[in-house]
Amino acid sequence: MRAGLAVVRRLLGDPGAGVRAAAAYTLAWFPEEAAASRPALRALIAAETEPGVLANAAVAAGLLDDHDLVPWLREVLAGEAPLPRRAAAVALARLGATDADIVAGLAEASTAEPVPPVHFYMGDLRGYAASTLAALAGDVPPEAADAVLDGLSRTTGVWSFPMAAAALRIAFGEPAPALAPFAGLTRLQRRTVGVLANLPAETWQWVNFSEIVREWGLPGDRDAFRAYAEIG
Repeated sequence: MRAGLAVVRRLLGDPGAGVRAAAAYTLAWFPEEAAASRPALRALIAAETEPGVLANAAVAAGLLDDHDLVPWLREVLAGEAPLPRRAAAVALARLGATDADIVAGLAEASTAEPVPPVHFYMGDLRGYAASTLAALAGDVPPEAADAVLDGLSRTTGVWSFPMAAAALRIAFGEPAPALAPFAGLTRLQRRTVGVLANLPAETWQWVNFSEIVREWGLPGDRDAFRAYAEIG
């Protein structure tokens, strides 16, 4: 695939929006080719109007470490188009910017439904944004942490995996072998446990989900978890 990236870069000018979005996504997988891909991506951005393509291009710009596009990303972040705005927040965080506007953008994205036109994270920009928030240095503001939990509360199945991991990391920090009794937890920690406890049984049936929960010293069985959360 790397040998054919010149063809992929040409596809950034394809008449089909889906092709252009997929080409931008593909380029992001090859940071070693960034010197050639960045100018092509900038040319796409200068002419592009389709929100889905712009969103993929924004995330790709962050992954290709294109700091020259920071002014454009800032402009998109302040704009009215929801999908590019959320993607710009993810990209800017990837480029090392973590000010209040970016955190607010990540919080907004953490509550959004998965959007197939954004190819990264299997279209799950919500999970991508939540994971990005969880990886930020320092404490996540309460409103942003609550936004992640709002997003988690609306997930099921595989969409819950990155959201659950992000929520647990934000609330508890690094995984631990065991947690304190429920009554000894902070407000955020109790809400996190409560949201997880109330996710549907179909989500708890996934081994992947149970393993994520167990990493933080919590019961991996839904009934046992609900008992820990003091939910009847």
